[in-house]
Amino acid sequence: MKRTLEIENAFQKIRAQTGLSDVQDIVNRFLTREQTYSQLLNQVADNEDKIDRLRADNDKWRSKLQELQIKNSGGVDLAKRTKNINPELHELDIQIMNA
Repeated sequence: MKRTLEIENAFQKIRAQTGLSDVQDIVNRFLTREQTYSQLLNQVADNEDKIDRLRADNDKWRSKLQELQIKNSGGVDLAKRTKNINPELHELDIQIMNA
Protein backbone atom coordinates (compact mmCIF):
# COMPACT_ATOMS: atom_id res chain seq x y z
CA MET A 1 0.00 0.00 0.00
CA LYS A 2 2.80 2.39 0.88
CA ARG A 3 4.45 1.88 -2.53
CA THR A 4 1.13 2.41 -4.30
CA LEU A 5 0.55 5.59 -2.32
CA GLU A 6 4.00 6.92 -3.34
CA ILE A 7 3.23 6.24 -7.00
CA GLU A 8 -0.19 7.89 -6.69
CA ASN A 9 1.33 10.96 -5.03
CA ALA A 10 3.95 11.21 -7.78
CA PHE A 11 1.24 10.93 -10.42
CA GLN A 12 -0.80 13.66 -8.73
CA LYS A 13 2.23 15.98 -8.65
CA ILE A 14 2.92 15.35 -12.32
CA ARG A 15 -0.73 15.90 -13.18
CA ALA A 16 -0.82 19.17 -11.23
CA GLN A 17 2.35 20.45 -12.92
CA THR A 18 1.59 19.35 -16.47
CA GLY A 19 -2.18 19.41 -16.63
CA LEU A 20 -2.15 15.88 -18.08
CA SER A 21 -4.46 13.31 -16.56
CA ASP A 22 -3.94 10.22 -18.74
CA VAL A 23 -1.26 7.96 -17.26
CA GLN A 24 -0.38 6.47 -20.64
CA ASP A 25 0.08 9.96 -22.11
CA ILE A 26 2.39 10.95 -19.25
CA VAL A 27 4.46 7.77 -19.65
CA ASN A 28 4.71 8.28 -23.42
CA ARG A 29 5.87 11.86 -22.96
CA PHE A 30 8.56 10.83 -20.48
CA LEU A 31 9.76 8.03 -22.76
CA THR A 32 9.73 10.29 -25.81
CA ARG A 33 11.71 12.96 -24.00
CA GLU A 34 14.29 10.42 -22.92
CA GLN A 35 14.66 9.12 -26.48
CA THR A 36 14.83 12.63 -27.91
CA TYR A 37 17.43 13.67 -25.34
CA SER A 38 19.51 10.60 -26.14
CA GLN A 39 19.27 11.29 -29.87
CA LEU A 40 20.29 14.90 -29.34
CA LEU A 41 23.33 13.85 -27.29
CA ASN A 42 24.37 11.45 -30.05
CA GLN A 43 23.88 14.15 -32.68
CA VAL A 44 26.00 16.61 -30.68
CA ALA A 45 28.79 14.04 -30.37
CA ASP A 46 28.62 13.29 -34.11
CA ASN A 47 28.73 16.98 -34.97
CA GLU A 48 31.69 17.58 -32.66
CA ASP A 49 33.55 14.73 -34.39
CA LYS A 50 32.68 16.23 -37.77
CA ILE A 51 33.95 19.65 -36.67
CA ASP A 52 37.22 18.07 -35.54
CA ARG A 53 37.62 16.30 -38.89
CA LEU A 54 36.82 19.49 -40.81
CA ARG A 55 39.33 21.47 -38.75
CA ALA A 56 42.00 18.87 -39.45
CA ASP A 57 41.16 18.94 -43.17
CA ASN A 58 41.22 22.72 -43.14
CA ASP A 59 44.67 22.76 -41.50
CA LYS A 60 45.95 20.20 -44.01
CA TRP A 61 44.66 22.13 -47.02
CA ARG A 62 45.85 25.44 -45.61
CA SER A 63 49.34 24.02 -45.30
CA LYS A 64 49.16 22.62 -48.82
CA LEU A 65 47.99 26.00 -50.14
CA GLN A 66 50.86 27.77 -48.39
CA GLU A 67 53.34 25.30 -49.87
CA LEU A 68 51.93 25.86 -53.34
CA GLN A 69 51.93 29.63 -52.89
CA ILE A 70 55.57 29.59 -51.79
CA LYS A 71 56.49 27.26 -54.65
CA ASN A 72 54.64 29.36 -57.25
CA SER A 73 55.68 32.77 -55.97
CA GLY A 74 59.18 32.49 -57.44
CA GLY A 75 60.53 35.09 -55.03
CA VAL A 76 57.69 37.54 -55.74
CA ASP A 77 55.37 38.48 -52.91
CA LEU A 78 52.16 36.61 -53.73
CA ALA A 79 50.01 39.13 -51.90
CA LYS A 80 51.25 41.84 -54.25
CA ARG A 81 50.50 39.67 -57.31
CA THR A 82 46.93 38.85 -56.28
CA LYS A 83 46.07 42.43 -55.35
CA ASN A 84 45.54 43.33 -59.01
CA ILE A 85 43.77 40.07 -59.84
CA ASN A 86 41.11 39.79 -57.14
CA PRO A 87 40.75 41.84 -53.95
CA GLU A 88 39.20 38.92 -52.09
CA LEU A 89 42.13 36.67 -52.95
CA HIS A 90 44.45 39.44 -51.90
CA GLU A 91 42.81 39.61 -48.45
CA LEU A 92 42.93 35.82 -48.06
CA ASP A 93 46.59 35.73 -49.06
CA ILE A 94 47.42 38.34 -46.46
CA GLN A 95 45.52 36.39 -43.81
CA ILE A 96 47.31 33.17 -44.73
CA MET A 97 50.72 34.81 -44.68
CA ASN A 98 50.01 36.33 -41.27
CA ALA A 99 48.70 33.04 -39.80
